[in-house]
Parts: sequence; structure tokens; C-alpha cells
Amino acid sequence: MGNKLLPIDSNQVRKLAGMACTHEEIAHIVGCCRDTLEKRFPAELKEGGEEVSISIKRKQFKVALEDENVTMLIWLGKQYADQSDKREIESKVDINLAFKPHIHGPVLTDPKLRAQALALEEDIEHTLRIAQTGEEGGDEAG
Repeated sequence: MGNKLLPIDSNQVRKLAGMACTHEEIAHIVGCCRDTLEKRFPAELKEGGEEVSISIKRKQFKVALEDENVTMLIWLGKQYADQSDKREIESKVDINLAFKPHIHGPVLTDPKLRAQALALEEDIEHTLRIAQTGEEGGDEAG
């Protein structure tokens, strides 16, 4: 003799899922464990979850469009129309202008730091020459 299934109303499961109840909450209300609920009523849980999602979206679009809620329009645009607040800005910086003021300015009065900064500047200029010409050349120390 097998275990008798606990009678659970599948319509109640779908309605509770459609009210955004968690699986744990639904299981508690109908008197079973979450695993039993998920095994016996996967379709009802899915349908109810989809219904609540659709209801929320419908209301959001109504508020955005009919009530002309600009904040909601912006949010929906980001969610569904790949819109964003970001703008890509291309910037070109002359590496010499970016580094030389720091190397030659009052910031580097320590002789060791100044020597390291000047060596770095030489390395950068060497790398720029290679990038521009494609040739290493210019190394006297070899």
C-alpha cells in the first residue's frame, strides 16, 4: 500500500504564486514541504510566477506611459531598450604633457625619486618611439 498524496488545490498554488508568494510560503499555506510542492506543481508555480511578472510590467508601463512618469520611462528604457546613462568619450593625451610636469615640478625634490622619474620618462619616450616607428633603434648602450 503506497503513501496517499496530500490533497492540494493546484489552482490555489497557481494563485499564490501569482501573488508573488515564495515556494516556502505556498508550501506552508497548503500544508506540505517545499520539495513536495515543487515536484507536484512545477507548471502551476511557473505560470503563477509569470502572471505576477506580467502584472507588474503591465502596471509599470501604465504608470510610465499614461501617467507620463519620466522616472519610470527612463528605468523601463534601461531595462527593455538597452538605454543607459553612460556616454563613451574618446580622449587622446600627450604622454609627455601628462608626465613632464610631475618630473620637473616641485613634487620631486628627492634626488632618488627624481632619478627614478627621469628613468621612467626615458622608458616611456623609448616605448613611444618604438610604437611610432616600429623599430627599437636609438639604444647607444646596446
